[in-house]
Amino acid sequence: MQVVAADRAYDDTRNHYFSKVRGIESAICLKENRTEKKDQNKAGWVAMRQKPEYIEGSRERYKIERKFGEAEEGHGLGPCRYLGLLRYRIQVYMTVLALNLKRMVKLLTGVNFKGRARLSAGCRGTSAPDEGRTKDEDAERTHRSPERCGIRMPKIRHPP
Repeated sequence: MQVVAADRAYDDTRNHYFSKVRGIESAICLKENRTEKKDQNKAGWVAMRQKPEYIEGSRERYKIERKFGEAEEGHGLGPCRYLGLLRYRIQVYMTVLALNLKRMVKLLTGVNFKGRARLSAGCRGTSAPDEGRTKDEDAERTHRSPERCGIRMPKIRHPP
């Protein structure tokens, strides 16, 4: 059984009818006027909301919407930066590539990219910068040893 889920902008009788004709269950979010009105048609919409397919579609929809929201808010997918369909496609591909790379890193390492990248508190030095060192020396000392954080850094060999 296929289920289509969408937000309220797609709550149109034609969309519900089209999905029913195609054998697809509709989990389109209903507008308030469908479920709060006081006429004989209200019962059908309320019953649709109670179906297990509608509930399951609503549960899955937020996961997908979250990704679109991240792409729009965090990666500039909303307005088109360039003119032309080809250039917009490149922008979309690059945004999706960035999201997939973030997801791969999270799946492989468990590191989540939310907000700015920063070291955790346990990886930083405990001494204050005013103990006879400059701020740059203290930063070098603090961020110099990733092994303390449990990070294995690969050995980079430079050509002679």
